Amino acid sequence: MSGHTQWEPVERAEVLAAFKNTLRNRRLSVGRESELTFPKELISHSLCEELVHPTDPEMLDALEISLSELESFLPDEDFELFCQYEKAFADADRLMRNRDAESVRQAASLIADVPKEAREIRQKINERQKERIEQIQNIKELRSKIERSG
Repeated sequence: MSGHTQWEPVERAEVLAAFKNTLRNRRLSVGRESELTFPKELISHSLCEELVHPTDPEMLDALEISLSELESFLPDEDFELFCQYEKAFADADRLMRNRDAESVRQAASLIADVPKEAREIRQKINERQKERIEQIQNIKELRSKIERSG
């Protein structure tokens, strides 16, 4: 958040606990930003701060995954569109298991009918998660420098 360079550990812990709970209760591979207890930017900042200055070093892997998963929380309109994408691919997958020509044609039709915008949302999620992985690598390098100097 602008104007803040570091959150108090208690505040950070509250943000992280709330996000952990949201991730735990998510039923799909994506979630709605409106379901987040705190703004996405604050959650990101809190996760990054915890990765740089961990209060529980055993949680580092979970924190890294959480930072990447943050990108799968979408604005409501994107969420609805993306759900169409996921449903079409799940339905196509079920049809493909039949292994007959008609089922394959139906599956191909379902996938072809997915709006371009829905496919682009998946691409954006993947790109943002890749950026988060790069960010995590940079944080690991920073944490290593801090540990060596401290």
